[in-house]
Amino acid sequence: MIKTGVAYCRFSSDNQRQESIDAQLRAIRKFCKESSIYLKKIFIDEAQSGTTDKRDDFQKMISESKEGGWDYVIVHKLDRFARNRYDSAVYRRKLKEHGIKVLSVLEKLDDSPEAIILESMLEGMNEYYSANLAREVNKGMTENALKCTHNGGKPPLGYDVGPDKKYVINQHEAECVRKIFDMYCAGYGFNTIASILNNEGYKTKFDKKFSKNSIHDIIINEKYRGVYVWGKRLSKKTGNRVYKDDSQIIRVEGGLPRIVSDDVWYLAQSIKKTRLKPRMVVKRVYLLTGKLTCSECGYAYTGSMNTKGNGDKRIKYRTYVCGNHKKGLGCKNKSIDADKLEEAVLSSIKEVFLSDDNIDVMAKQIQAKLDEQLGADNSVAIDDLTRQITRMKDKMNKLLDLYLDGNINQDILNAKSNGLDSDIKILEAELEKEKSKKNIILDQNKIKKFLHHLRDTYLKNDEETKKQMVNFFIYNITIYPDSVKITMTCDKLVNISIYGGGDPTHLKELLLLPPIT
Repeated sequence: MIKTGVAYCRFSSDNQRQESIDAQLRAIRKFCKESSIYLKKIFIDEAQSGTTDKRDDFQKMISESKEGGWDYVIVHKLDRFARNRYDSAVYRRKLKEHGIKVLSVLEKLDDSPEAIILESMLEGMNEYYSANLAREVNKGMTENALKCTHNGGKPPLGYDVGPDKKYVINQHEAECVRKIFDMYCAGYGFNTIASILNNEGYKTKFDKKFSKNSIHDIIINEKYRGVYVWGKRLSKKTGNRVYKDDSQIIRVEGGLPRIVSDDVWYLAQSIKKTRLKPRMVVKRVYLLTGKLTCSECGYAYTGSMNTKGNGDKRIKYRTYVCGNHKKGLGCKNKSIDADKLEEAVLSSIKEVFLSDDNIDVMAKQIQAKLDEQLGADNSVAIDDLTRQITRMKDKMNKLLDLYLDGNINQDILNAKSNGLDSDIKILEAELEKEKSKKNIILDQNKIKKFLHHLRDTYLKNDEETKKQMVNFFIYNITIYPDSVKITMTCDKLVNISIYGGGDPTHLKELLLLPPIT
């Protein structure tokens, strides 16, 4: 009976071309002829990495294998099938369930125990090679970036790559770039600029018409003011709009020939920030929500907008108002100016808790607590977490062995592996946390500096910090017709007198408390 097979070929990068596929196919056809195998079909993935199973023709081949009709999948070399041992084991197992075996032209392996061990070693070496190659390629590209040389792909509009791999200005394209910046700084929108350029016959670097997105990308590109930028995007898998943290991006001022001046580039960025966006509902923050109680009816005070003045002089301002009063349910307690009440509450927090004397006391207490927590020997916890991680990884390996032996199916393998993988990541995070404790170095001066910064900067400017401080330090605020009582978590009271009657919106002098002891 004639044996049948299909060929699977792959090349992975710009360094390989169609000739690589031709060479693989030539070797596979020669192998089939010598082995009396009838080649029924050919599957090809171009510019696809073997480290992932997300390959169109590869998945098509696996899917069609369910129907049978052939005996072998023939590859030029095992690393064309997969460079990841897990993927290799899983998909070869799938093929085996359908009576199909993977054959390699260059690595002629039989079913002997020695061949099985050798095959495993080859797969491991392929995986190592792939990981090491990625590391070395990234290292080389980083060096290129530091030297401001071209790192592959299309250069931006306005630039070409010279013989020394340095960027040089393409004068015709640079004229287009300057025109884009000039029009944008003159008030033209992205769509209008794109339309004008298309009508004048200009094209993008990919010889396509301009669009809103392509104009936007040019406006924000630092390269046009002479800055070499590399490694900005996180990865191709996460999409082109996901960027790394600034500390991970290589930027070299003056690394490229300049096309636009700093003044023009920064003006464009300023315009972009201030350009009107589609109207959105403004979310107003009320710091004291959930802390305010009406002394008259016991109902909560909530944030509300109010107006004052007449005609063109009418202005809106934030207030806190009793819920029963707002609903017209009989409560006579009046609203209170939100800005002034919030300022009085924050002032009381600063004066009671964040005075210079109290900051000294808190710094000592925080230092003592840190010494207590970080001074403890956590080597036992580190050893225990390490053992747990090792046990989890052993379970992962045993699961894979069970799958390869046919004792469990792939659904069970995936379900259990995913659970174990999640547990391992949690344990590894805990382990890093324990290890990092040894590296924390804080002293009272640093703590004091932080607390002063919290009082003088964050508590003035940062809304999230204000909210956290209110939640932490304020227990309750009772609104009386002529005063406000603030109950703090230190069980001391601060009384703030407020004019009652006709004008409940002005605060009198805040009565200070003695410092914390």
